[in-house]
Amino acid sequence: MKDMSIVSATKWSIISELLAKLIVPITTMTLARILSLESFGVVTSIMLIITLADDIINVAFQKVIVQIEIKNTEKIENYCNIVFLGNLLVSISLWIFITSFRYKIANFVGIQGKELEIVITGLILPLSSLSTVQESIFIKRLNYKALYHNRCISILIPFVITLPLAIILKNHWALIIGNISLTFIRAIHLTIKSEWMPSLKYNFKLLLRIKNLLLFNLLDASIHWASSWTDILFVTKFFGIHYSALYKMSQTTVTSIISLITSGITAILFSSLSYYKNDHEKFKEIFFNFQKGVAVLALPLAAGFYIYRTTIVQILLGNKWLEASEMVGVLGAVTCLIATYGTFSKEAYRAIGESKVAFYVQALHLAFIIVIFFISFSLNYNEFVIVRSLAFLQILFLHNIYMKKLFDIKLKNMIKNNVYIILISIIMGILGIFFKKFSKNLITDFFGIFMCILFYFILLFRNKEYKNSVLNLLKQYIGKG
Repeated sequence: MKDMSIVSATKWSIISELLAKLIVPITTMTLARILSLESFGVVTSIMLIITLADDIINVAFQKVIVQIEIKNTEKIENYCNIVFLGNLLVSISLWIFITSFRYKIANFVGIQGKELEIVITGLILPLSSLSTVQESIFIKRLNYKALYHNRCISILIPFVITLPLAIILKNHWALIIGNISLTFIRAIHLTIKSEWMPSLKYNFKLLLRIKNLLLFNLLDASIHWASSWTDILFVTKFFGIHYSALYKMSQTTVTSIISLITSGITAILFSSLSYYKNDHEKFKEIFFNFQKGVAVLALPLAAGFYIYRTTIVQILLGNKWLEASEMVGVLGAVTCLIATYGTFSKEAYRAIGESKVAFYVQALHLAFIIVIFFISFSLNYNEFVIVRSLAFLQILFLHNIYMKKLFDIKLKNMIKNNVYIILISIIMGILGIFFKKFSKNLITDFFGIFMCILFYFILLFRNKEYKNSVLNLLKQYIGKG
């Protein structure tokens, strides 16, 4: 019965992720054409502060319920009450703090005059405390079908609320109201579907039992927040909200494209590696097979990102975002390399119960990022974007240290595993440069992209090993789903 639950959970998890990855970019594309860069910049600066509280507190509390070993229903309810009341108390306290210091916060992130927006957006904090607990209960019970329905509702909110408001208001309030509505409706839906309801019962003994786990989760969430948002803070402070909007939208665009490749596969890889964690050779075989399968798509995409960076921005965001082209190109290429040679390392750590290794890697990478900031003060925006994007590659060398130590898997072996793909991706890239040089408009760009894809897969399927590898990966992917 447990195995069936895992298979069902995997299926609904993959469906919800793919649905989100396919539909959410459409909303972003539309909003990017309706609203100004300054509107996105204002909201990005506000969310810089709100997510500091929301991501860290909610993620930390949510993980406790998922991670803790609970023996019966009564204890589940007690843990949920502890997490909910603790989360709510901290969230309200942070909202009061943000409200009290709204003028200093607005000045700090460079959006003077937008103090009311900061206070209103802060409502997300107490509202999300309920949905956080409810979501963690469904995850704990592997009820991803309910979460899939909740994800569908979340996807509809921008179409029903945010987009109409953007058309009417044409300013940042559309995004703010949309975000608050999304948080509120998600919380209501999950509460209706859940068997657990909040109560005032509080067990301090249970709180003491989970304090170490909670503290580590808080630290882990803080590191991840800093890694994700320190860039935005730096760009906002030194280049302004116009460039913070460009930076954040570039990140979002790159992530949404690459996650189409990786989002569903990571869940399958984790379950497969967990099953063979005591069989070293089989473990390595599975890891290399999945890594090779992702390389088939990610490595040529890296070339495509940089060569057709302007085309990607024109199609997804519109001409007013063309300043984002350089970052989309460089960051896209780098992120493809990380998706190929770094992302799956985290799943390998988790599979053998060494999740803390991913934390160590992230913490060391954050320290490296801070050093990069110190040497970037004299750079202009485009120079900073290139340096910062290339700095992401440092995380591959960190993963290499731990992968070699824990699994005897080396980065150079992963690269050797993909030599043929690297070679034909380079050849395809040269062809792409040729087509782009003589391209006059989007139509000829599309023709060039199509010819590159066709040429690449003709070369790929001439190699029987890679042909079989891709077909086997597709069978596993579809079979699990």
